[in-house]
Amino acid sequence: MPAAPRRSTLAAPARAGAGVHHLIDARHEAILGVARQHHVAGLRWWPPTVSPSWLDFVVEDVPDSLPAFRSDLEAALGCRIAVYLAEQIPQEAWGRLLVETVAL
Repeated sequence: MPAAPRRSTLAAPARAGAGVHHLIDARHEAILGVARQHHVAGLRWWPPTVSPSWLDFVVEDVPDSLPAFRSDLEAALGCRIAVYLAEQIPQEAWGRLLVETVAL
């Protein structure tokens, strides 16, 4: 799947919880560090999560160990996460998700 243009700032849809946006913004470098460690490009946060106790992410590149990536990302964020693989999302749905997700 083609990579979406990178955003220079985190601009989440208004329906996402303010606490979640703050957590993503505050831990942005740690999130990118985990992605680099696991050779993951195309990491996207998927709002509209309203509680910082559980976050959703989409990855365009599958890490060598999805469980290890998830565990390291949970440790960096201090909350549970779900990871969705872009390659398993139907093409027609992917276009809609690109609008709803935030590139990190």
